[in-house]
Amino acid sequence: MSPERVLDTRTSVGGHPGPLGAHLLTVAGVGGVPDDATAVAINVTVTGATDDSYLTVQPAGQAQVLVSSLNFGPGQTVANVVTVKLGTGGRIWLNNAVGTVDVVADLSGYYVLAGPAGPAGAIGPQGVAGPPGADGTDGTDDAPGTNGSDGVAGADGPQGPTGPPGDAGSTGSVGATGATGPAGSGGSPASVSVHYWNDIRFIASVQPAGTTMLRDDRTTPAWHDLSSLSGYPANVAAVSTTMVSAIDDAILTVTVQSTTGAVAETRCTVGVYNELEEKYLAPGQAQGPPAYPANCTPFTALWPVVPV
Repeated sequence: MSPERVLDTRTSVGGHPGPLGAHLLTVAGVGGVPDDATAVAINVTVTGATDDSYLTVQPAGQAQVLVSSLNFGPGQTVANVVTVKLGTGGRIWLNNAVGTVDVVADLSGYYVLAGPAGPAGAIGPQGVAGPPGADGTDGTDDAPGTNGSDGVAGADGPQGPTGPPGDAGSTGSVGATGATGPAGSGGSPASVSVHYWNDIRFIASVQPAGTTMLRDDRTTPAWHDLSSLSGYPANVAAVSTTMVSAIDDAILTVTVQSTTGAVAETRCTVGVYNELEEKYLAPGQAQGPPAYPANCTPFTALWPVVPV
């Protein structure tokens, strides 16, 4: 779908004039999003903040979660693509933690529950069988022995030698294999999230089998399987990423959603600051974080909420 602006607090688009503290935003049935959509991909931009703060984007109707969708400082303009489940009434909840800030939101995609797989293609016709080979010739018979004289039976005569076997006939050629029938239609596409931090690129990708792979260009190998972590939900179909930076550690949050609507996240320590080298060390480096996936926490369920 083409990007569709659904909120701009600077111009009252989306029903909220003026800087944002918190706002319920209706998304289902708006800007080409169908009423039965289960989640959306939305590009959120903040500008004109009054304080150091962070913005949380979550489903409507849930208890507020202390998870950052993007961080910003006074006067900064910051953007991030967020994948979020639609909550009560097809709406999402946007909440600014401290002060006020103008928010612009552009829809860039949506998710619906995947349909059934298409039927299998027809089996191609069987190839024609080849003709049978010719029969081999019979071996020659041995000559009969002479009869003994009447009276006392004479000793048995020696057995004649066995005749040579006939030549085997040639084998007929094998018929050609029939063409393979066309394949049935496939299921829904995978999901990809790209995040840049200090010129470092992180790519999170959901594979057709439901596994989530994370790419960190600083490591060898570059791709790492996050679905081996405990708490990873089944049937994952969507993924998003965001960076939480601290003075000493850099943490990448990876949030996934299944086809049934379950949402879970893991936090991966992707950098430890080294004062002598004046840079963040990558996972697996000496004095850096543990190598993938030991540098990531188990997945924590965000929806449905797991009772403690």
